[in-house]
Amino acid sequence: MDRFNGLFEAFGDDREILLEIFEEFESTKEGYFENIEKAIKENSPKELELHSHTLKGVMRNFYDDQSTPLLEKLELMGRSGSIDNESAEILYNESKAEVLNFIKDLKVFLSNKAS
Repeated sequence: MDRFNGLFEAFGDDREILLEIFEEFESTKEGYFENIEKAIKENSPKELELHSHTLKGVMRNFYDDQSTPLLEKLELMGRSGSIDNESAEILYNESKAEVLNFIKDLKVFLSNKAS
């Protein structure tokens, strides 16, 4: 799958490390989502910037180009010092869906590669 070319170029044949990092991310992903959602609900721009930036960085490490632009928009909204709750909720839901799709697709891809 073309979506994972950069990821496999970065990790080369070291599938074990990739799996270890991916499993760690998968086990902590809800915390990322909860932090962003809380920042939006509490109208906390600094927290929105921080947590969106953090998750964006994680997804960039996985070479995901679907969720990162959405997370960057959330980050910039936080950096602006003002959260438009309606827009933030939409961006949050879209970015969360993209991250979850990435996880699902990578799991399928990795299981097919193992066979």
